[in-house]
Amino acid sequence: MIISKCPMRVSFCGGGSDLESFFRISPGAVVSTTIDKYTYITINRNFDHTIRLKYSITETVNRVSEIKNNILRSALEISNTKSNIEITSMADIPDTGTGLGSSSAFTVAALQAINAFSGKHMSPQQLAELACHIEIDMLGAPIGKQDQYAVAHGGLNFIEFLENGEVIVSPIVISETFRNDLNSNLLLFYTGISRKSRDILGAKRRMTDIEIIENQKRASELAHMLRESLYSEDLSRFSDLLSEGWAFKKQAGGNVTNSQIDQWYQTALDCGAKSGKLLGAGGGGFLLFFVPQDKRKNVMEGLNELKPVDFSFDSQGSRIIFVH
Repeated sequence: MIISKCPMRVSFCGGGSDLESFFRISPGAVVSTTIDKYTYITINRNFDHTIRLKYSITETVNRVSEIKNNILRSALEISNTKSNIEITSMADIPDTGTGLGSSSAFTVAALQAINAFSGKHMSPQQLAELACHIEIDMLGAPIGKQDQYAVAHGGLNFIEFLENGEVIVSPIVISETFRNDLNSNLLLFYTGISRKSRDILGAKRRMTDIEIIENQKRASELAHMLRESLYSEDLSRFSDLLSEGWAFKKQAGGNVTNSQIDQWYQTALDCGAKSGKLLGAGGGGFLLFFVPQDKRKNVMEGLNELKPVDFSFDSQGSRIIFVH
């Protein structure tokens, strides 16, 4: 039996510039961190020659080609695993469409467990590259590449997407004191609204090419500036850039936000939050706010209809945590 554990991520700035349609024209960049919310994949030898999968539903099939779950089917096809296997998935935050990179965390965790079960070791870079290949090339998801690299590598990172297709993950090294200060000034709330990133990103594609490129260039520029705010340990500047990034993201159009999300956002500001953003492509999922510690209680009371989620930064990426 093998168990893999992959963290989810919070993206602070730069989303959209990780789309291949953009970074092939102009380099993209994002700043993100992994958090202590995880996807787990357990893999074991099955008693008979069937393939049994347990996630939101249970599948028992005789051949890999019969598997309904696209990601697990693709991962097993690539690894040339044919039968006599059982895979179970669990997650701290099981819903898809939350903006925490949960779909890519599932893909990376599955790839790591399946390859480890076959006796193959994969580096974080290899895991991320293969996860991108499955999600984008094989399954045609209109998504970017930041999630796969963020969760495979783990930690607080500046991730660059170069015109030649290369992805560079650079850890942002800050003091433990500042890291704790930053973490303690962030509040995360689940809106209860789930959405598919392909729907949001599809709406953005209806913008003109010039509008898309200029929008994503600005997103990349903000990621560079936010990285510098972290290096200079400037919480006020970090908060301002988070706010600027959200304002700019809303200009992209599509279904990034709606009247209910805007109302929650304004309520948080009225209660003392300095800034915030909706995580992921938009349209639902999690709201992240930068809140001074003396205002945390006010904001939580003001948003009492939403579910607060305590979290801490995680410094590790996807890993194997059990082998028997």
